[in-house]
Amino acid sequence: MDEERDTRARQSWRDRGRPEEGDRAPEPREPGQERPSGQGPREPTAERRPADRDPESRAREPEVQEVGRRSGEDRRASDQWVDEERRVESRRTRDRDAREKRQRVIQRVTLGVDYVFYLLYGLLGVRFVLALLGAAETAGFVQFIHGITNPFYAPFSGIVASPAIDGGTIEFSIIIALLAYFLLHLAIRGLLRLLAGDRVVP
Repeated sequence: MDEERDTRARQSWRDRGRPEEGDRAPEPREPGQERPSGQGPREPTAERRPADRDPESRAREPEVQEVGRRSGEDRRASDQWVDEERRVESRRTRDRDAREKRQRVIQRVTLGVDYVFYLLYGLLGVRFVLALLGAAETAGFVQFIHGITNPFYAPFSGIVASPAIDGGTIEFSIIIALLAYFLLHLAIRGLLRLLAGDRVVP
């Protein structure tokens, strides 16, 4: 009797210490393994992290970004340089056109000045020859030459003596007038050369 009672007591003690079917702890499982149905919601699997990527590809990403940034800056700098070159070329073209126009105008003025002085040289030379030959002052042509040249000859008239030879007169005043007007002619041409630029006035 005592042995049977002891046996039932040990059996009862083992039954109390055994966990129920519903109280069993969940068995450990590998990440990503599906949970059997009826055992609760599925645990989220670990996502693939950036650390799982190729280390070389991660190391190349900053270099690619730097190269892209530099290429963009180079393109902008190139566009700015092209625009600046176009503006400079346009400005040079306008300046060249304006300079050529100014040179043409001054060249025409120079030709006009040359014509006036050459005509004056010719008239004064004719007056010198007529005086040297002793032409009659009452002649119409002589009066015509004197009338045209008097405004230019008057400042030099009588500046030096005019000796008479063989019925004629050597008027050194006309020679001095020719020399003075020649120097004035050179001065005007030099001024026009400066205004027009180099090597425009022949």
